[in-house]
Amino acid sequence: MFLEGQVNWMWVLGAVAAVGWIVGLVALWFAFRNRTRHVSASDQLDLVQRVADDSQKRLFETLNAIPVALVETDKQGKFVFANRAAHQLLGRKDAELIGLRFHSATWGITFPDGRPVPPDLLPSARALRGQTVRGFQHLLANPASRRKMLVSVTAMPIENELGQITGSTAAIVETEGLQTPEAIMPEPVGAPSEDLTRRVFDAASSALVVVAADGRVREANRTALLVLGRTEADGDF
Repeated sequence: MFLEGQVNWMWVLGAVAAVGWIVGLVALWFAFRNRTRHVSASDQLDLVQRVADDSQKRLFETLNAIPVALVETDKQGKFVFANRAAHQLLGRKDAELIGLRFHSATWGITFPDGRPVPPDLLPSARALRGQTVRGFQHLLANPASRRKMLVSVTAMPIENELGQITGSTAAIVETEGLQTPEAIMPEPVGAPSEDLTRRVFDAASSALVVVAADGRVREANRTALLVLGRTEADGDF
């Protein structure tokens, strides 16, 4: 047991202060370490987000650069994505296309022989039922230009990780050489002028003679006159 006179309070207070400093330094070190870990984790999350954004941007640019019309629908059959080629083929901009359904009334969809295609036989409708459609051909009219074309459609369902159908995707290709031609009316050809007929008649290298119903010669070209030794065609030869 220490007596009051034997305790050096300076040493005691110094020891307490030293312990306090040590505890403070340890706490500061732990705080700095945890903050470093937090900053590092935050930086990694930001990096992952930037990589994901860049990948999404590259994918979007790639899909837009593909010269084939690509569309995606939700499970109700409404467009949720269309690339640039699809905008041109379907005659609608993105703002006008998103939310629409691919149906016969808007795009005049018929079989190649002109019969209307039932809605449940359209490729997107079949894909939403789980079918894979390859090379389904039908006529399609561009609403902007009213141009009709024959297209080939390949459609597939989109499934989530549980195998549930969440939408459909389709590639639409205009079939080369099978575009329905517009009727072209031939331009009327006028009768050749009398002067042209006379020039051709006279310039012919064969002897040409025009005989009337009564047997009299009405016309003879230069070659005929030379062959027959005549200067004019009127009369009997």
